[in-house]
Amino acid sequence: MSLSLWSLYSLVKIVNKYDSDFLNFIFTELERCSEIDLNSKFNEFCLDTHTTNWLIMIMILSFVFTFLTIFPLFFMKKKNDKKL
Repeated sequence: MSLSLWSLYSLVKIVNKYDSDFLNFIFTELERCSEIDLNSKFNEFCLDTHTTNWLIMIMILSFVFTFLTIFPLFFMKKKNDKKL
């Protein structure tokens, strides 16, 4: 669970660095980022888009593993321990 919270925090931190259009470019700018460019601003943008993709994947996987480990707790029944 802490991994998913950390990735969510990092994701919000990266998204707040750019304007609202950054969310539209997360999955579409990968083709442009594969080209070699020496402009440092563009390289930082590409690095942030790739990092965002990985953080999204880490967050989803962490939520799935957390749910899978906690899921059996929902079916556990209380033990009636009555003493006569």
